[in-house]
Amino acid sequence: MADVPEIQDAEDEAELDFSPRRGALVLALLMALYILSYVDRSILSLLIQPIKRDLGLSDTQVSLLVGAAFSIFYATTALPLGYVADRWNRRNLIAIAVALWSVMTALGGIAHNYTLLFLTRMGVGLGEAALAPAAYSMISDIFPKRLLGRAMALFALSASVGSGLALILGSFVVHLVGQAETATLPGIGETATWRAVLIVVGLPGLLLAALMYLVTEPRRRGLTAVPASASAPRRSALAFVRRNARVLLPLYFGLGSISIVYYGMLTWTPTLFLRRFGIAPADIALPLGLAFAIGGVAGMLAGGFWADRLWQRGVKDGYMRVIFYSAAGSLPFYTAMPLMPTPALVLAALFGGAFCQGLQSGLPAGSVQMITPNDLRARVIAGCFLTVGLMGLGLGPTVVALGVDLLFGEAGLGQAMALSNGIVLAAASLILLAGLKPFRQAVAAPPA
Repeated sequence: MADVPEIQDAEDEAELDFSPRRGALVLALLMALYILSYVDRSILSLLIQPIKRDLGLSDTQVSLLVGAAFSIFYATTALPLGYVADRWNRRNLIAIAVALWSVMTALGGIAHNYTLLFLTRMGVGLGEAALAPAAYSMISDIFPKRLLGRAMALFALSASVGSGLALILGSFVVHLVGQAETATLPGIGETATWRAVLIVVGLPGLLLAALMYLVTEPRRRGLTAVPASASAPRRSALAFVRRNARVLLPLYFGLGSISIVYYGMLTWTPTLFLRRFGIAPADIALPLGLAFAIGGVAGMLAGGFWADRLWQRGVKDGYMRVIFYSAAGSLPFYTAMPLMPTPALVLAALFGGAFCQGLQSGLPAGSVQMITPNDLRARVIAGCFLTVGLMGLGLGPTVVALGVDLLFGEAGLGQAMALSNGIVLAAASLILLAGLKPFRQAVAAPPA
């Protein structure tokens, strides 16, 4: 990587070209797209029971539909799409990706068997895999480093907003169509309510995809950080990750472990209320969505400002430190949450866990930016999302479902969630703790 003066020159260039108005508008649109992506990927968690009933599925089969079907393409295409984002127009890539996943979400509503529904969820994963690496790369070229933590946190908070909105919007649509087993949609006719929900939430993305074409592709910053004569291995993201494994692997696998808990919670918490308290997912969706969204957003904002403050005080591992505090802080909340005796206490514990978990959500990409050359950033970030996707989306819903099917039975969903959350978050905390020193050294002397 470049020496310190070259990095400083790139930062001065970013300061000179930075437009607060343009930055705010682009960030707002990217946030709206990220919210939409989480709505489209999370909406199935509200629809587990009717999907199980209509298609005759077990908890494990549904968990594969919610998790593995999406994560197969989301994770495995993250790196090649990150390569495209490093080489091609990021605005165009995002617009195409949004249109793709929106269409595939809507097509899920007309898929008439498990295999076809599985394939449409794979398509959603393929489209959504392009968004985060390209968006984070754009943000790093729009905002100067002094504002980067906050900008990343604001973008990442869209994940919590989207997760909560998926529950709230799903509940609203279910009520809107009359809480019946079937609904009538123009041009489609009578269809199951859960299918109508997928169609309704999928189509608005086409409008946002069109709006993305109003954005001007930002000029890439800091390209002098990698000499023009650099050899092919220096340009290889995989080689960069191998050379800096002590720094990046704790970040990747620590975040992946956190995501196992997050996606397990997001998938099974609505069903937890149904099985433990007899509260239908549509009836608990509003308070549940608000707990996820408000707790997560508050945590992300606090984490972004906290990390920026540590950076300004000269704490080189400040970003990684806040990520560690996030995992350790969410451990008691998320372990106790599924075992709480009343719905109110479940929601209170969920809010606390969402706040603590949210502390880290805007920081992983910012951490990568600090130690990665510009023309490798999207791919290195994509590697992080690959790990998070495979671990979180691939394992999160299924680990809980296996605990239900093999250990506790349907009535023991809370115990399965508590056991999974406690073990995985403890492991995440230890992994991230081990990465603090290498990260601190890497920020002080950026790796090549």
